[in-house]
Amino acid sequence: AAIALLGAFALWSYLSIVWADDQGAAWDGANRCLLYLTAFVIFTLPPWAPRTAAALLGLYAVGIGVIGGTVLLEAADSANPLQYFIAGRFAEPTGYHNANAALFTSAIFPAIFLASRQEAPWPARGLMLALAGVLFQLALMPQSRGWLIAAPLARHGRAAGQLRFVMHAQQHAQPGERDQHAAAAVGQQRQREALGG
Repeated sequence: AAIALLGAFALWSYLSIVWADDQGAAWDGANRCLLYLTAFVIFTLPPWAPRTAAALLGLYAVGIGVIGGTVLLEAADSANPLQYFIAGRFAEPTGYHNANAALFTSAIFPAIFLASRQEAPWPARGLMLALAGVLFQLALMPQSRGWLIAAPLARHGRAAGQLRFVMHAQQHAQPGERDQHAAAAVGQQRQREALGG
């Protein structure tokens, strides 16, 4: 139903070009809507295996980290570093400080999640943990007030996603592996309770 509704919205966006005052802007908006629909379909229709999903999350986190680090190093090496900032807030690579904070935050939680997985090899866990620290610093640099509200909400969304990920892995695991997944989930829950939530 969600795909059908988003598809209908994309079709409506293309139809709106007919009566739009600025048909170029309407065309651009419709193309963006089609891009969102395509991305949504790609990630919702195929059955994702846990390893494939984890690899995709890891690649996303690494990609955003590399982009952010590269832009930050370019700003540090630039003859005019202020062009990377808007009113003292780090605004690149998106050109808008709130979008910058959202971009880097969107990669923090996959990195933290993968760093916490006992199934992941230790070099990958170490890389993800270090990457989460870098991404957190990059997310702070835009000084977004909206980020203070959105980040805790995203944390709860990440916890729900982690629970779905573990449940999916248990459904597709061999009987011996299910015990390992269950033990890991119980251990992580006890750690959270010991740390106060």
